[in-house]
Amino acid sequence: MRTPTNGHRTDEITSEIIKRAECPPKVASFFQRIVQRLISDLRTAPERFSGIQKKNVAFAEKLRKEITKLEYTLKSAPDPFVLSILFEERFWQLWWNRQNTPIAINANTKQYIAQERAHQNHFAAILDRLRARCDEIVNLKPGEHGGIKYQQRHAAMASFAALEAVAQLTGTELQLTVSPTSTFVEIACLFHEAATGEYVANLLVACKALKAELDAKK
Repeated sequence: MRTPTNGHRTDEITSEIIKRAECPPKVASFFQRIVQRLISDLRTAPERFSGIQKKNVAFAEKLRKEITKLEYTLKSAPDPFVLSILFEERFWQLWWNRQNTPIAINANTKQYIAQERAHQNHFAAILDRLRARCDEIVNLKPGEHGGIKYQQRHAAMASFAALEAVAQLTGTELQLTVSPTSTFVEIACLFHEAATGEYVANLLVACKALKAELDAKK
C-alpha cells in the first residue's frame, strides 16, 4: 500500500471532492474545512472501530449462554446462607466475626439472611441487563463485514458524512445512490486515495454495505 498523498495532491483531492459534491461557492470554504478534517481523521483512524460483525455476534451468543448457566447455578445454591456470605458483605463480616457464637441458633438469623439481598438483587439485575444487550447485539449485528477492508469502509463513511454535510448546508435532501459512477462512490474513492495513496481502489462493495446499514436504520 502506498503512503498517504502529499500536501499538493491532498489539496487537489479536496478541491475535487468539493466539485463532485456540487457544493455552492457560498459554503465552499466551510465545507472545505469539513473535508480536510475528514481526511485527517481517515489517516489516523484505528483499524476497526466496531470490530468484525460475525465475531461480535458469536461473542454475544456465547455470553448469553454463559449468563443463563450462571443464573441456573445461583438458583441451585444448596442454601440461601452460601449466597449471603458470597454476595452480602455485611453478612459475611457478621458471620466471620461471630462464627463461634450462637448466631446459628438465633431465631432472627434466617430472617436476616432472607432480607439482606441488596447485592444479590443488584447482580441479578446486571445479568438481566447483559442478557438483554446480548439479544440486541445478536439482532442488530453491529460491526464491520470481515471481507471489507477497514480503510475502504472508513472512506465510504467519510463520503457519506461529506454529502450529508452538503445537504445540511444547502437545505436539500440527501440522496445516496451506489454505482461505479455515483457521487457517493466517486467521493469515497477520493477520500481513500487521500488517506492511503491508492488511487485505483474499487469502493463499490464498501459503499453498498454502508448504504444497506443506513437503510436498515430508517
